[in-house]
Amino acid sequence: MMNKILESAKVKIEEEMDRIGFIDDTDRTDRFLDNLARKLAEEEMLQGNDDIDLYYEKEEEIEELTEEILENIKNHMQKTYKKRGSTDETGHYKGCFYKNIEGLKKWEEE
Repeated sequence: MMNKILESAKVKIEEEMDRIGFIDDTDRTDRFLDNLARKLAEEEMLQGNDDIDLYYEKEEEIEELTEEILENIKNHMQKTYKKRGSTDETGHYKGCFYKNIEGLKKWEEE
C-alpha cells in the first residue's frame, strides 16, 4: 500500500516542481507536502466514499496514515531534491525544496 501511495505522491510532487520550480516548506504556510499527504491518506482510507460518518469513524486512522505518508515523502524529498532553509530568531523555519537554481531563485523572489 505505502509503495503505491508514495509513487502517486512522487508524480504529484514532480508536477508541482515542473509547474513552479520549488516546494515551499516554510512554517506557517499552507504546505504542499502536508496537504498532499493528507489527501492521499483520505483517498486510501475512504476509497471515494464521501459519507461524513465514515470520515469521522476513520479520522484517527487518517491522521496516523497522514503522518506515515508525510515521513516517507520527506525522506524522498531529502534524497531527490536540494533544500534551502533557515530558522529565524523566534524559531520559525523558512525553506524550500528545489530542483535547480532557477527554482531556488523563484522561491527567493516570493
